[in-house]
Amino acid sequence: MVHKITVSYPSLEANGLDSITESMGGGQFIALAGRPGTGKTHLAILIAQDMARKKPGGSVVVFSLELSKEMLERRFPDLDDQVQIIDEIPMTIDKIYEACSGICGLRLIVVDYLHLMAGESRLHNTQSLKKLAETLNVSVICVSQITRLVDERPDHRPVPDDLFWREGKPWSFSEESVDQILLVYQPQPTGSQLKDTWVDLYQK
Repeated sequence: MVHKITVSYPSLEANGLDSITESMGGGQFIALAGRPGTGKTHLAILIAQDMARKKPGGSVVVFSLELSKEMLERRFPDLDDQVQIIDEIPMTIDKIYEACSGICGLRLIVVDYLHLMAGESRLHNTQSLKKLAETLNVSVICVSQITRLVDERPDHRPVPDDLFWREGKPWSFSEESVDQILLVYQPQPTGSQLKDTWVDLYQK
C-alpha cells in the first residue's frame, strides 16, 4: 500500500471529497477504519453524499448496522434522496447481495460496520465484500474498528498493517482484497472534535 494523501476534516468539508472519491471505481473494495469515536461513520456518509450528488441518477446504499435509519437521518438531515439506508440486523453477505443486485445505477455500497455483520468470520466477510464489488461492478466501503494498539502511539496514527490478517493476529482484512484504505485518526485523545480529525488515504 502506498500513502497518497493526508487531509483534515475542515479541508474535506470546505473543498469537497475529490481527493478521496476520484479514484473510486467499479469493483474496488475500500476499508475505512479507525478507533471508536474518530468520525468513521461521519466520513462514510460524507462520501456517500458526494458520490450520490456527482452521479445523477445513480444510487448509493448504506447498510447501517449500529445506528438506526432514523438516527442517521436526524444526524444528517440533508441526506440525499439517492442515498438509501438499510438498518436490518442481523446482516449477512447474502442479504447485502440480495438487496443490491436489482438496483439500477448503483454506484456505491457502504457497510457500517464490519464487526456487527453476521457470518463465518470478519476475514471471510471482507473477502466476500470484495467479490461483491467485482460482481456488481461498484465500489464497496467497509467501515471497521482498528486495534487498540494505535492508542499507545504518541500520534494515535494507524497504519495499513493494523488492519491486515497475520498468523497470530486475526484482524479483518487480507492485503489481496483491499484496493484502498482510509485511516481516520485524531492526534489528540479519542473523542476530540471532528476539526481535529485527519484522514490518510492509501492505495495499491
